[in-house]
Amino acid sequence: MVDSEGKTRSTRVHIVDARRRELFVRVLDLQKGDSGVYWVGIDRPNADIMTSVSVVVTEVPVSKPRLQPLVSLMEGSTCRGGPVTVRCVCSRGTAVRYSWFRHTHPEDVLLQNSADLRLTCDSLQLTCDSLQLTCDSLQDAELYCSVRNEVSSERSESLRVNILPPADSHCRYVVHMPGQPVYDCAVSTTAQTNPRPPVTPPGKSNLTPQTS
Repeated sequence: MVDSEGKTRSTRVHIVDARRRELFVRVLDLQKGDSGVYWVGIDRPNADIMTSVSVVVTEVPVSKPRLQPLVSLMEGSTCRGGPVTVRCVCSRGTAVRYSWFRHTHPEDVLLQNSADLRLTCDSLQLTCDSLQLTCDSLQDAELYCSVRNEVSSERSESLRVNILPPADSHCRYVVHMPGQPVYDCAVSTTAQTNPRPPVTPPGKSNLTPQTS
């Protein structure tokens, strides 16, 4: 019970009485348990004016999720066997639940129920086991995340993982992800093996002085 005169108060319900024009009732922080029938009225001697309002509170449908790496793929850490964590981001929805799947036929395989998927090639066999995959089956694997709540569900676009031949006993892989730049481990490896010579500042000689 809340009234416009302030005799009863609530932190969630506010009433604005515009007299002859309108009456505004504002309810904050609605929860599903607030669903029901409410009565709004005007006190008059022996003749209260009452009207009922039915309120139904539902979940907000989820939006299509997007994939976001937590480190830049252009750094080439996967080319050196480093880990990459990919986050499933859902910008709209209430009580959102996250899952990761691998696209297979005839039925996709559930990998885990969480927003973050950790890919690593530092110990690839362990990673493959943890994902219930063999390393061979991870070649050109398509992975995607799914979001859902009580009223809707959506899935992201797929990311693709390519396992590369090992170099110097290190396992390497490349992650192709929608909206992310494409990188080449061969270029990254060449750049590390043959670094560019230092650039000489203008006006300075790059000759090494000789001592007598």
